Amino acid sequence: MSQFLKFVLFGLVIFAVYKYATGEKGTELKYEILIDEGVTLTNRARLKVRNYYKMSKSLPESASDVGAGRAESYTGESLIRMDIKDGGIVVLTYDAKSGVEGGEITYSPNIQDEYFVGWNCETYDYPEISKILPNCKYKEYK
Repeated sequence: MSQFLKFVLFGLVIFAVYKYATGEKGTELKYEILIDEGVTLTNRARLKVRNYYKMSKSLPESASDVGAGRAESYTGESLIRMDIKDGGIVVLTYDAKSGVEGGEITYSPNIQDEYFVGWNCETYDYPEISKILPNCKYKEYK
């Protein structure tokens, strides 16, 4: 099969996925794509938090501590901002296209025995979050 034909077939598959995701039947898939895009866009900021801890053995208080830029500079199709708060907590905020206007996903550094071992992900806004991000937990408001 020629490279051109492979390229055309790949394009058709992508187009079909896009059409499905933007149609009424694809609403849930569309939300998944938009939320995942925001998480991907902010991977570098979380890496900066981790590296900050690795070098200083303390967590940053803000995005400026790690050189991550302004909250509004992290935007995507639905992601409207990314904040780094005291303690290195990374908060992603989405618009209504994600399924929840102002919906937030929070990543908190997981420090054990003075080692950065990963992130704890949680949200109060997306009950089905584990289908999108398997390691993220939905928490109900108390």
